[in-house]
Amino acid sequence: MQSTIPVPNTSQPSHEAKEQDVELGLYQCGCCKAEYSRVDHLIRHVRSHTQQRPYVCPVCSRGFARQDLLKRHETIHNADPAQCSAKRPRIPATYSHRVQQACRSCAAKKLKCSEEKPCKRCKQKQIPCNYDHDGLTDERVPSVVADASQTIDIPRPDISNHSYASHSLFDEPTDHAPPPLPFADGALSNNTFRHDVLEYTSAIPGYGCQVDFESDASLQNMDFSFLDASWINTGTPAPVIGASPAKSVALGSEAYRGSEVTLSWDPRQQENSGQEHPNLALPNNVGTTRPPSRAARRLPQDALSVATRDRILSMILETTSPATTGRFITSFPTTEILTNLIHHAFVHIREKQLSQFIHLPSFRMNAQRPELLAALIAYGAVVSPSIEVRKFGYAMQEAVRVAIQSRIEQDNANLRELGLTQAFYLQLTIAYYSGMGRKIEMAESLSMLGVTMLRRGKKLRKSSYRSIVPDSTDSGDSLHQQWLHWVEQESMKRLVYFAVTLDAHISMARSLNTLFSYNEIGTPLPTSLDLWSAESAPKWQDLVLSKSQTSAKFPPSLAEVMREITFLTEYQHNLDLQYGALVVLGGLWSLIREFRQMTMLHEGSRSWHNFSPSSRHTELCSVLQHFRMDSADWEQLSPEVQIMQELVSMHLYVSHEELSNYAGRGGEEEAQKATSYVERWFQSPDSRSAVWHGGQVFRAVKRLAPSSLFDMYAIALYHAAVVLWVYGLMKRKQGDSFSVTVLHCRLDGEEGPDLTRFLNRNRGCPGVTSKEGTFVALLDPASVSDLVNEMMQDNWQQQPFPVTTDEIFRLLQGFGAAIRRNIL
Repeated sequence: MQSTIPVPNTSQPSHEAKEQDVELGLYQCGCCKAEYSRVDHLIRHVRSHTQQRPYVCPVCSRGFARQDLLKRHETIHNADPAQCSAKRPRIPATYSHRVQQACRSCAAKKLKCSEEKPCKRCKQKQIPCNYDHDGLTDERVPSVVADASQTIDIPRPDISNHSYASHSLFDEPTDHAPPPLPFADGALSNNTFRHDVLEYTSAIPGYGCQVDFESDASLQNMDFSFLDASWINTGTPAPVIGASPAKSVALGSEAYRGSEVTLSWDPRQQENSGQEHPNLALPNNVGTTRPPSRAARRLPQDALSVATRDRILSMILETTSPATTGRFITSFPTTEILTNLIHHAFVHIREKQLSQFIHLPSFRMNAQRPELLAALIAYGAVVSPSIEVRKFGYAMQEAVRVAIQSRIEQDNANLRELGLTQAFYLQLTIAYYSGMGRKIEMAESLSMLGVTMLRRGKKLRKSSYRSIVPDSTDSGDSLHQQWLHWVEQESMKRLVYFAVTLDAHISMARSLNTLFSYNEIGTPLPTSLDLWSAESAPKWQDLVLSKSQTSAKFPPSLAEVMREITFLTEYQHNLDLQYGALVVLGGLWSLIREFRQMTMLHEGSRSWHNFSPSSRHTELCSVLQHFRMDSADWEQLSPEVQIMQELVSMHLYVSHEELSNYAGRGGEEEAQKATSYVERWFQSPDSRSAVWHGGQVFRAVKRLAPSSLFDMYAIALYHAAVVLWVYGLMKRKQGDSFSVTVLHCRLDGEEGPDLTRFLNRNRGCPGVTSKEGTFVALLDPASVSDLVNEMMQDNWQQQPFPVTTDEIFRLLQGFGAAIRRNIL
């Protein structure tokens, strides 16, 4: 059936004429309401609105809206003369004779003139035929005229024995850099580059195909400066790192087998939380000193009382059996040690975490729930450099987990209590990043409890929050109560978004679906950090009143920012911008996770059309580009936000799960299944975009403050390392070699012409920068693994690694060893 498009009609046809001329289509465009009777016609039409080009040329990366246009375009890249002649008819080289000199009238109008003067045209027009009598002589006119039936073929030179036979002549520049391009300042975007440059170069015939020359073509006046010797490498080829035919599939399987990353927990009989009870005994001589005086500023000044310590101990005893009680009750830490651990937790949260949800200025230690205090003690212990103290912290986390479930069973009203919810998410964070299979699985199974506490408690609704603005006349107890109400409300808002962010990070780290829907989060984003950090009610009052009327209103919610990404910049002075950016990136991740699943569903399926995932990919690229441009205008972009921004963008261009399986995470069988995906990915432009974002993760990690590379940020570095590692393996597998004469593309550097050339034309040698500033090519995956471990060591200096960071360090050590053992 033929599709019909409504066309405006100025006349007034009869009702019968309308029925005959207009056929109602089954499919309607949502933009212009045009109707079509076939879905493929609608899809083709919609691409005219979205400017989507899902069919991309693998040679020049030019996109097309239709597959037949791509196939027709691909023929111009055919470099085999036999195939050229087979696919296209041989066109004879026909030539027309050109006169020695045209008259001035014909020359001005660029019309064909005749040899005889006056010319035929001037005679017909009855106008003077003026021409220069001192024109060209016959000696300067080429005398050879090709026969009309002659065809001219340019033979393909034999470069099979050349050391650079696998590359195009222009793929690998030599030591002498070519003249700067007009876009060398990087001002043009990728799309502009493709349109302005590739749009016109892509129509050049393939080398070796027929080319027709004009009969008077002369080489005497042509400029051959582009053949300057600086563009041609005529000397001895530089030393190269040759490719190895050794296998690259499942190369890191041995490293994965020895890592906790892939070891699943297999529950055994009689295994329970009681096995950690002996670790609750902490000798008094174990070092848990107070934080440094600089870090101890603005910490709660009250110390833990003996009565509060007894409440914590009583809570723990309720979770233990009488048989294990005597093992730790006499060696349970003193109030001084517990106070120091709580202070260490607050210092770490304040200095290392963007997502703060416990208000320190109003925190009164002895007025808190024992579950919250125990969770803070556990947090302070697990970030300690002491192994014994860490074991104590993980045992405390286990006790808090069991105690929370018991408290909820005893009194269901505790489901709505702020302190208990805070304790729940603190212990959940400890468990997820513990590196212990049992704790991780228990945390995963209980995560929905926290979501339910917030969702059913109506904490995800905007209507649950009200604007609290003090009056200039408020003072004393009235002002203090307003401040406490504001603190409680703001703490809940921040806790909601801590839960949302943790959910997104765990989804990325463990390839799980998110539990929160970004569209249901109506909670206003956290307010500005200066208000949150106000040390007293009067200071909070002054800050609120000093803000303008525009800045004093509620920040938007995650759902609102997801609909309009520019809201984050518009409200930047009214919210905690770095925290808010981290939240929005978590929301964008849920869209990318959905896109990844959609892509796998459509792959190889005849029941689904690929229009939907291709269109979604274009939209996500656009949204992330808007976020990148907006964040560039902020006064500050923290390295933590930059890491997550690049990680989320990288996942848009690659399935990390497939790459890790190819590297050997799931064993030989899973690696073989992932091979087809990895090979297709490597041949596509997405692979180059993915490794660039991975290199930018490296760059952001180098900006982190000392001792800040832990938990999700260490996992982000690991994800980026796997992408770069697999890309390097595939480069070696296809026979690429590294030469010092090749232009280097530093993926962890600033954007520039080298990067544009690599992303759009696949030219140059991609790599990253070492601590000393030397170039580390991706073609050397072992050195890339070593570089990642050096970055971890530089960040932590002489301190012991946290559990997650240590696990990744040992895993990448195994990667490097596998490369050297099997390839180098």
